Amino acid sequence: MSVRNHPSFKYLIQRCFPLNFGQYTFVKKVQLGHFQNKQKWKLKLEIEECGYEDESSDNMIFTIRCIREDDIYIIDSNIILEEDWVVPYDYEYIMKNIDEKMSSFLKQLHETIQCLHCGLYISNDHIFDNKCFNCGIQNLYDSENSRFCCSICMESIGFGNVKKCKYNHYMHCYCFIKYNTETNKDICPMRCGSNVE
Repeated sequence: MSVRNHPSFKYLIQRCFPLNFGQYTFVKKVQLGHFQNKQKWKLKLEIEECGYEDESSDNMIFTIRCIREDDIYIIDSNIILEEDWVVPYDYEYIMKNIDEKMSSFLKQLHETIQCLHCGLYISNDHIFDNKCFNCGIQNLYDSENSRFCCSICMESIGFGNVKKCKYNHYMHCYCFIKYNTETNKDICPMRCGSNVE
């Protein structure tokens, strides 16, 4: 089914163009449905009407958002991809172009992966060996910091937030969250017996 024929999207458009439909609804955000991408994540797709671009503009902003619903390792946000679509205040233009816009958004979404270390959602343009640049590129320069490797995956810590125990056993935050979720333990995986901070 195309988005232009989706009942929820039609309600959203009626809110934006009440004169065209002779009624006014208070819908500002609609859910377009649930699906899985090629990584088998459970996803929810929604569109939100965010008003005008600025006070003097005739352009409207719609935010297209994809939310992951099955991620138990959430660090900051479960929003995988979010994009603003700026359009003229023109019913015909919106209805004519929404399917093309959604197709472009979904293509981007299917190319998004999750960094193995920090858990961030990244596009194929920002990965290095299945890790984001902040985590992955550091492996090229880990000779002087080789003692700072993750106690779980045994790779270089790199940049960003880390977890450690009182004996300075380091872990990537994302690696520790996975370890903690799977084992239900807050103690260091190196079996030194100390809690991870």
